[in-house]
Amino acid sequence: MRDVLIVSELAFAVILMVGAGLLLRTLRDLLQENPGFNPTQVVTANIQLPNPNESGADPYLDVPHKAAFDRELLRRMKAIPGVELAAITSALPSTNTNPNAVGGIANEGFAIEDRPVESSQNLSAERIRISSDYFKVLQATLLSGRPFTEGDEDGKQLVAIIDESTAHKYWPTQDPLGRRVRFARDPTKPWTTIVGVVRDIKSDGLDIDGVPHIYVSTYQDPSRRLSVVLRTSLAAALLEPQIRHEIQSIDPGLPVFNISSMDDVLDRSLASRRFSADLVGGFAGLAVLLASIGIYGLLAYMVGQRSREIGIRMALGARRDDILRMFLRKGVALAGVGIVAGLVFSAAAASMMASLLYRVRPHDPAVFLIVPLLLLAVAVLASYLPARRATKVNPIVALRES
Repeated sequence: MRDVLIVSELAFAVILMVGAGLLLRTLRDLLQENPGFNPTQVVTANIQLPNPNESGADPYLDVPHKAAFDRELLRRMKAIPGVELAAITSALPSTNTNPNAVGGIANEGFAIEDRPVESSQNLSAERIRISSDYFKVLQATLLSGRPFTEGDEDGKQLVAIIDESTAHKYWPTQDPLGRRVRFARDPTKPWTTIVGVVRDIKSDGLDIDGVPHIYVSTYQDPSRRLSVVLRTSLAAALLEPQIRHEIQSIDPGLPVFNISSMDDVLDRSLASRRFSADLVGGFAGLAVLLASIGIYGLLAYMVGQRSREIGIRMALGARRDDILRMFLRKGVALAGVGIVAGLVFSAAAASMMASLLYRVRPHDPAVFLIVPLLLLAVAVLASYLPARRATKVNPIVALRES
């Protein structure tokens, strides 16, 4: 019965360790993932413009007023000592997964000029408002066309910049520059001309690829939810008082929050994955500990119960190494059965974890090799201590006591 319990504990430990290993490999790969820009020396801050019920009390009711606020905000941010460049975005990279959160963006439908209406029914992309220096601040790569300028403002031709994913998805064999799109597929809306293509930025999280994004000028289509991004050699903690002061000098009622480095923003985007890996890893460690205690306890009990047999064997000429190997074989055999059973169950259930993994195969060879070897080493260590104790049995004392 004890044997079955130990085998079960080991099998359960294998399952948990394989799961933890896959999650940890995913987390490691995400930490090394290229976000499509350079987050080093970038500080961010979030702002929410008010949205009062009465339009007469809204100082940011129309595009000119919101655009004027954006320009004044950028002027003040660039004037802060130590700030090299400043820009505005309606959605920080890696924060778009929740459209209801500050910075979150929902997919919007759009139409492409000169394409049949029925072919535009399934077209969608995330629209992100940015100022002209946004890609410079992030040091993102503009592949073709031009960036936005300060002249891309209300009353001028509407312009947009798309990312690689949008270009490949909707213009796979054509040059998208000069093409025109219209958001919401509303015939009354003006057309927006594509003037540039930028390399993909991980706007929806480090683990999400291929989501189309269309960037528009914040002076033509401002947002009430916005973030400032500053390229600076100063730490976020040093800049925070100045950022708050400058923003609230424009409007004392504006909330300013989550002032942090872009590295911290990316790190927070992995919080749920880190928690899952830590949780499963903790349970795996506990299962290994219980299985090790079980092996140790069982072999220690066997040494006590078979002390007479050990004494007889040694009296008949058995060497201490033979006694050591006898009990080690027992512990390793139990561990082997439990590990094999756990690997079989893990292999069968690994595909269920596919949605939690990123660029890691559910049956990753490294994980399925390292886990059994690690558990086997733990089992050998747990078996060695009582087995070594068995070699110290005095055959004369054991025979006399029996």
